[in-house]
Amino acid sequence: MPFVWPAHMSISPPNLGQIAEDWVEQICSTTFLADFTIRGPKYQKRGGQIKEAADLLVVFGGTLVVIQVKTRLVDHTASVLTETDLKRVSGSVGKAMEQFRAMIEAASDPGFFTFTNARGHALQVEKANITNVVALVVYGLVTPDGQFSQTRLRFTQSCFPDDGVPVHLFSMQEFRLLTTVADTLPDFLAFLDVRSFLHLRGLVQPQTLPEDVWALAAFEPNRLREAMGTHVRLNLDGIFDRHQETMAAWEEAEKPSYFIDWLIEKLYEGVNSPPNEINEELVAKSRPLAPYGSMEAFLRTIPVLAKLRRRDRTELAVGLAAKIERAKDDHMAFRVWKFEGHAEAFFVLAIDLPRKERQAALFNLARAAAYKIGVRHIAAIATAPIHLGETDCDVMLIDTRDMKIDDRLTEAVKYYFGEPQEVIRPTTTRGVR
Repeated sequence: MPFVWPAHMSISPPNLGQIAEDWVEQICSTTFLADFTIRGPKYQKRGGQIKEAADLLVVFGGTLVVIQVKTRLVDHTASVLTETDLKRVSGSVGKAMEQFRAMIEAASDPGFFTFTNARGHALQVEKANITNVVALVVYGLVTPDGQFSQTRLRFTQSCFPDDGVPVHLFSMQEFRLLTTVADTLPDFLAFLDVRSFLHLRGLVQPQTLPEDVWALAAFEPNRLREAMGTHVRLNLDGIFDRHQETMAAWEEAEKPSYFIDWLIEKLYEGVNSPPNEINEELVAKSRPLAPYGSMEAFLRTIPVLAKLRRRDRTELAVGLAAKIERAKDDHMAFRVWKFEGHAEAFFVLAIDLPRKERQAALFNLARAAAYKIGVRHIAAIATAPIHLGETDCDVMLIDTRDMKIDDRLTEAVKYYFGEPQEVIRPTTTRGVR
């Protein structure tokens, strides 16, 4: 996405910072979901002055990602920057580091942790729940014609600690690439953890390209684990390029996983859906955590789906597609998963019933599955036996804490989940992918 403005504006170009922040926000909202992305959060200083704490925040679970975006207009696209350009760029990044410290002051403002996310909805964050903070500086060199400079700028250090917080420096090109290959928030955060570990312990050269670190964790996890154990420095030059063929195969295999991304957007579109699409009798009996089709229900469900890494989304979508095919003959098919690192279980159902009856079947079967494998929360997805993504879906997040255990439930569990293979516990997939 180039920065471009009309030629007649070359004397007085627009605010590069605003354009760059828009660009980074679009990437965050698309990759990390708009629900967790916050633009320009403000806080009140002790003297009453209102100040911006960061250009962007991404809040997910117990992790807070603080992002500062910096751009510099450079004189040309030559492979070598002038000394003046270098000083300007270094000054911009240094300013970003000073701005990160505003977050410490912001945290003391009691009202700071109430935000408006990129969808325009209120997002309340409990300060006590934030256990991990990561800082990113995303910088860009822009030429007078509005294009990225062809210069690949490398700082002496691009990952280092600041007051105990890991700081990552990425060019805009690097940030776009990384959010393409690690394109879920949990995958991206896992990559940042690996990168911090390697850099802060001196296991890679300070100027190692970030995509080479990602490729190590994704394609050579045994080599990564060995380095972590032996503390032998790694040479990662060119590793990303060497795995292009494998990466292409991965991308093809992961295509079904984008059903989960599609489903999240469909759930948002369905907020406040018409009452005739909801089984009111089921609502009265099941006492859901939030009204079906409501914004509250959406905000409870989305974090559970968003926690799925790309590998898990692939397995879930492929599994649902297989059940859809089976249900075309058998009229009903289902499966349950308990993924590594998730307190919740996931249940999918393909069934040939009217929608209200389908909702009742989903609730009862998912409840039985949760009881069978001993989890409190289960995310349940149901659809008609029609090709994946071509018809409506029902999604529920079910809390079994107050579930009544009666003979009917235990009989249902025995009937539907009697075979051990019905409960799938996937083995750990290698690396950060």
